[in-house]
Amino acid sequence: RREFAPLTRCPPNVGRFNYRRSNYAIIRVQDCGCSFSRTSGENGGQTYAQFQIVLQNIGIPLQNLHMTLGFNGKTDPGRFSLPLTAVGQSTLREGQFAKGMITEFSLSSHRLPKPELAILSSLETIPAQDASLCLYADGFLVWEYRLSGVLTPIKRRWNGLALKVNYALRRRIGLNSRGTPRVKIYTILPSFTIPSVQLLQLTDYLRRVDRK
Repeated sequence: RREFAPLTRCPPNVGRFNYRRSNYAIIRVQDCGCSFSRTSGENGGQTYAQFQIVLQNIGIPLQNLHMTLGFNGKTDPGRFSLPLTAVGQSTLREGQFAKGMITEFSLSSHRLPKPELAILSSLETIPAQDASLCLYADGFLVWEYRLSGVLTPIKRRWNGLALKVNYALRRRIGLNSRGTPRVKIYTILPSFTIPSVQLLQLTDYLRRVDRK
């Protein structure tokens, strides 16, 4: 008599997720930030701001990517669309974006033409202007990330709580060579990546520069 081990059934949600990953374009936001830099080789040594978003493909392979930022005008009824820059300062990321691969797109204040700077600086309220990031492959829309997601307010409150808790747990661990206290901050509570917050840092910077 031969005995066979019972078949293990895959949970429905796991099976559905694996099916989606094998048949659909699924993009994950790995990281996002807004940095302010000043180097001799960029922007004539003047300060500039840069918004960066890092994406990972966890779905089907995609080809020839480009990304745009879209939002409604503050006073005009039309909708604006601005291209982001891929690595190499081109708006097109050529080649295959296979499953598991990571890529980056950015908006740099010193590389945008003046008309586009004026349009971008008009973005002040993410929900009211319905801002979103759109990813295209071979010219077709494959992924849209709405910056005013329903969970964004909850994530922002959580990040505020995490910052307070982690900062309260900081410990002094001695002095450095200059006699300055060394402080270690423990990251007990993780924080969420919120692209809308980082993007508004860039647009706020553009408006401040424009007023000068």
